[in-house]
Amino acid sequence: MPEQYKVITTGELNASIEGFGEFTTKEVEFIGSDDDPDFLLQGANSERGFVLYVPKYESEKYSLHPGSLAKAFYEVGGRLYGEVEEGVIKVTVNKPETVIIAFEILVKESASETRIKITGSGTFKGRSPWASKHRGFLTIARGNAPLWFEGPDIIKPKPGVVSPGFQIVGRTGIANPDDWELKILIGSTVILQNKGQSGREFSYDVPANLIPAGTGFYFMLDYYIWPAWSKWTYSGDLVMGMAAPDIIFPKNDSSLSPRSKISGRGTPGATVRLYEAGSGAILYGSATVGVDGNWECVPDVALPTKYFPLTADQVLNSLASGYSTPVYCYVSPLSKPVIELPQQGGTVGSPPAISGRGGLPGASIQLHQHGDGQTVYSRADVNDQGRWVMRSWATVPPKGSFLMTARQVNGVDVSDWADGVDVVIV
Repeated sequence: MPEQYKVITTGELNASIEGFGEFTTKEVEFIGSDDDPDFLLQGANSERGFVLYVPKYESEKYSLHPGSLAKAFYEVGGRLYGEVEEGVIKVTVNKPETVIIAFEILVKESASETRIKITGSGTFKGRSPWASKHRGFLTIARGNAPLWFEGPDIIKPKPGVVSPGFQIVGRTGIANPDDWELKILIGSTVILQNKGQSGREFSYDVPANLIPAGTGFYFMLDYYIWPAWSKWTYSGDLVMGMAAPDIIFPKNDSSLSPRSKISGRGTPGATVRLYEAGSGAILYGSATVGVDGNWECVPDVALPTKYFPLTADQVLNSLASGYSTPVYCYVSPLSKPVIELPQQGGTVGSPPAISGRGGLPGASIQLHQHGDGQTVYSRADVNDQGRWVMRSWATVPPKGSFLMTARQVNGVDVSDWADGVDVVIV
């Protein structure tokens, strides 16, 4: 309805509430239309409110009881106090568009056997048409359904262990809620509250880092259909599980030797365990996650030489995670490196420039004198193209004839010796 034609209800609603005292408000609504015989009356303040549904726009006295056509609805803090067990509403229609009421109701509190008596009266002038927010309530009132809205169904998760980043999904078949409210609690402490969704289904992705692993918690979910919130539905007891660890190295389709160093991220204090994806038969290695969340592991059992799907889980205080996303890598034995520079029989300066190929990216090339497996003259890392260059020296080779060789080291894997290159260092 355009704003200039909008009808504003005026009037006042007063009540005497047993155990509370006096209630009064001028925040009232008179809802109906010429096409419908029934109407709604509402009055509320910041704490409490009443909604009265009357099936006929006529002067009459209506009896109230569970299942009656006329209905009274008493809410506290936006929620139903309980069920109206008995009572009466006396309606006097004074045209044009004015209704005077008097009511007396007995309400049973939902959480106990307590019953309170409420008497009240009010005058409402100016009937407004039905708005969308009233339609859900009207459908329920006309259908003789209870005004105490049942809580939603929790579709997921089910009670038990949940994974970090889990999703909460709730659903109701009652009308079309205008709002939903979610509360996540640890003990009696609310750690997250979410509102603002509408419709018959609610969904929320819980932040992955909200609840520490192993912590017990639960959540509550309800919905709002004008003029009140439904009952809460409780999730049951939940325990936050462990997230799967991350494998940082190797990357997909990289090359590994059977006992290459593997590294990643996990939950501090947890034990990371390495497996072949799709098979938990062999534990290839394990590592403890440091306080910084990092872990690294050289497999205790050599990875098989094939295109290998590597995965991992982690366990802390008997709580195990799921498996990480598999990393597929090519596993093969280390090949012996090839020294390309200097060339066989050449004369070189001191220290000589030495480079080569035939390494596993990320592995280390160690330079030795032929026949001396103890003294490492220099080391170089193999680049992504499988090449390497000696750039620094632990020990400068002696001048004169020098028969050099090298081997490749990766984790605890060691290759065969490179073919020797005999040079004269001057």
